[in-house]
Amino acid sequence: MKRNHSPLLILLVTLMWMGCERSPYYGMSEGKVVYELEMDAEGMPAMMSAMMPSEAVTWFSDGRSCTVMEGAGGFFENRLLLDPDKKLFASLTSMMGKKVAMVMDSDSVMGKAKKKNLEIDYTGNKKEIAGIMCQEAVIKGDSGAVFRVFFTDELDVRAPDMGAMFSQIDGLMMEYEIEMRDFRLKLKAKEVSADKPDPELFTIPKDYEIKKTKNKSQPNS
Repeated sequence: MKRNHSPLLILLVTLMWMGCERSPYYGMSEGKVVYELEMDAEGMPAMMSAMMPSEAVTWFSDGRSCTVMEGAGGFFENRLLLDPDKKLFASLTSMMGKKVAMVMDSDSVMGKAKKKNLEIDYTGNKKEIAGIMCQEAVIKGDSGAVFRVFFTDELDVRAPDMGAMFSQIDGLMMEYEIEMRDFRLKLKAKEVSADKPDPELFTIPKDYEIKKTKNKSQPNS
């Protein structure tokens, strides 16, 4: 006997299947992601190493993002600011009373990053990070360097990374590790929340010295 499945039943099954794949954060356009941060370099003095940040926070709202890293005891603070509507990409550093904002054109930064000859393998592997099921990608560069990353496309945000080297992946990095010569950087998301960011995070404060520069240096991949 032929069975007719009602449209309502099909819709319910589809929604249940999608619900299993998507997190409660799906489509969230405003909030924050908190990362565990490990940073070290060969030959770095122990005192300097102790001052390095152990956490990074990416705030996002309406397509804009600001990633904040603060050294132990407030020794320094660095912000990576991205505002696509204003075509703004900036690195703000405050250290020992000196405040400098290095400003670049976001189209130039992202455009040059996308021209890099990268091989990206989407492995199909998945891992849950901070309550979100993330996808794995392996990135190979011209120099032979290999980066294994986990990302999500569930959040409505594009956060700036180290030189926008992951801009060819359509999503937010949730875990990755970079090793360049004697330097190592590892980030892994540990918390996602819908906390409302301070609008001032997405602007350059008036007490910062602004220096405009072309995007000439990016990590070799």
